[in-house]
This record gives sequence, structure tokens and C-alpha cells, in this order.
Amino acid sequence: MAKPSAINYDYFRLYEEIPLLFRASFARNRGIEKTSGKTLIVAASTIGDFIVTIPAIRTFLADNKITADIIVSPLVRPLAERIRGIDRVFVARSSSRRDIEKAEEKINEFDHYESIIILKISSDAYRLLKKIKSKKVKSHFPTYARYVLHLAKSSLLGKRPKQWRDIVFDMIDKKPRHMRFEDMFTFDNRDYERVRKLNEMKTSEKIILIHTGSNWPMLRWENAKWADLLNRINALGKFRIVFVGAEIESDDLREIVPLLNFKPHSLISKVDLRELLIAMRMSDYFIGVDSGPRNMANFADLRSIGLFGPGPHMFMPSDSRDVIIDKSKNRGVYERFFYKKNSLMNKITVDEVYDKFLVLTGLNRNK
Repeated sequence: MAKPSAINYDYFRLYEEIPLLFRASFARNRGIEKTSGKTLIVAASTIGDFIVTIPAIRTFLADNKITADIIVSPLVRPLAERIRGIDRVFVARSSSRRDIEKAEEKINEFDHYESIIILKISSDAYRLLKKIKSKKVKSHFPTYARYVLHLAKSSLLGKRPKQWRDIVFDMIDKKPRHMRFEDMFTFDNRDYERVRKLNEMKTSEKIILIHTGSNWPMLRWENAKWADLLNRINALGKFRIVFVGAEIESDDLREIVPLLNFKPHSLISKVDLRELLIAMRMSDYFIGVDSGPRNMANFADLRSIGLFGPGPHMFMPSDSRDVIIDKSKNRGVYERFFYKKNSLMNKITVDEVYDKFLVLTGLNRNK
């Protein structure tokens, strides 16, 4: 694999949102008399951010008995198109501007909106917003700014921060609530049938989805450890191991496969996020690093083991049955920004992940 960068530019770019939200907060009363009466929601973010935002979006739409249009990052568009109450979906790259995100689409005509609600913004989304007319814009700049300060304080004190999903509920002036999966999406039988027909999903074995990748090496676990873990799990003779992810995970898979004493399955780059979420609903377990797919697994009510690197951790699973392996003690924020040879992730051992897996599956009771 290529030599890692010493600086995590993706993470630094996230802080461009603060000045953008500040500027957007002054976009008031655009001088239009007639609007469509509709709302536009701006949620141009990475996968994990967007996933935990969906319950708040659905709550807002359901409680107000409205539908809305939405701006999201290109990767999450297939999911956004299936959210109940969402009409038109537009795309703009997130602030991380990762290579796998395509540029925003070119649209010449937008509705005149009654209101625009910004949950997550990026420079691309801001440029798109400048073309859109609305009577009012709610940017949530004060809430976002306070949350950034809260994250900094939590890191210094070594405390787990408030979770982003709860902050988004604050933005819509609602208390956090649980929402059933079926009440959030409009997946139909054709969506499920496409996933059922995938060869990787055709098995009587219990399916374990594996996600190894991250754009930043401080959030990755060593491939040799993955191979050791998966060889042990495969020896139990009860599971089908299926790798998931984007093209970046293909590099990991190529390194891991020669170290395995069995042939794994892979959905890497074979499914979009809509299909991956359905595959998670059909699977039994998930093991992966702290990432968008891990958030999706929690969201799909798929029992999981999450390998967490440096803090702060604002996307923790809300179900107590899910396993968290975290050596950071909610510190280590330095590793979010800069490369360090001996990372917190390297402190996680194969033995403890394997033992946690036995507990999660109930196999430890068979000893």
C-alpha cells in the first residue's frame, strides 16, 4: 500500500463548515413573494454523519406532516432516495471531498423554498445554496459552534462527548427518539430481491460482514491481525465471511487473502449503500473499524463489534448489545490529525476481538 500521509487533510477540511454556517446564517429573506411552500434540508456529509441524521430528519418530516427536498453527498444518494417524505434529492460533495465522491450535479432550476434547514454543509453545498432562493434559512451556526467546543473539552477531559445524533435532534427542537427501520425507509420487494440474488448472500450459514478500511491509517487495524482473527472464526465452521466497502478496501482484501486458510466472499464495490443496508438487514454480525459502514450496521440493528481508534467518539452505537473495543479512553485526538507510528488501534489484540465475538454470538457458553 502507498506510504501514508503525515497529515489527515480530510479531517482538517471538516472545520470549513464553521465559517460556511456563519455566512449562511445571514441569508435571510431573499425578497421572494411566492414559494413552493416546501422545505430544503442540507445534509452534505460523510456516510456516518448522514446515517445518524436520518432519525431526526424523519421525525421532523413526520411531526410537521410535510415532505422535503434534500442535498446530500453523492455516496449516500441511493439511501436518501428511499427516506420516507423525501422528494427530490440533489448532491454536493461533503467537506472531506474524498476521491470516491463525484462532483456536484449541474441543475439549472430549483424550487423557491419556504425554508432551508442546514444540518451539515460543505463548500460545494454552499455554492449550490447560493443559486437557491428561499424566504428563510436556518443554519444552526450557534449549535454547531458550541458542539465543536464541547468536543474539544471532552477530549481534554477524556470524557465521551454528546452524540451527534442527539445534537441533530436539538437542531430540530425535538427530544431524541427511537424510530423503527420500516418507518424511515420505503424499500420495496425489488430492492430486497436484488440483494437476495447476490451469490454472496445465498447461504444457510450465518453471515459476518467485515469492514477493514478507512481513509486515515490511524483508524485502521493491521491486516495481519484481520487475517488471524478471521482464520480463527472460520475454524468454528458456522459462518460465512463477507467483506464490504468501497474500492479502498480492495487493497486490504488483496493483502489479507494470501494470509487466510479459506476463501472469503466479497461485496466490495458490488453494491451501493442502499443495497449494503439491505444486506446488513439480512446478515447476522458485523465486525469493523469505526466508519460509515459500522454506523450503518448499528442503524440496521445488526449486532456488531466496533474497533475504535482515537477520540472523540461522537458516533457510538446506542444498543448495549453491540460491542465497543476502545483503547483511547476518549483521548488521542492528535491521531485524528497526524500520523503516529504506534497507533491506539494497534493496541487492540486479536485475542480480545475473538473473545468478544464468542461472547456476542453466545459461543463462549459452549465451552
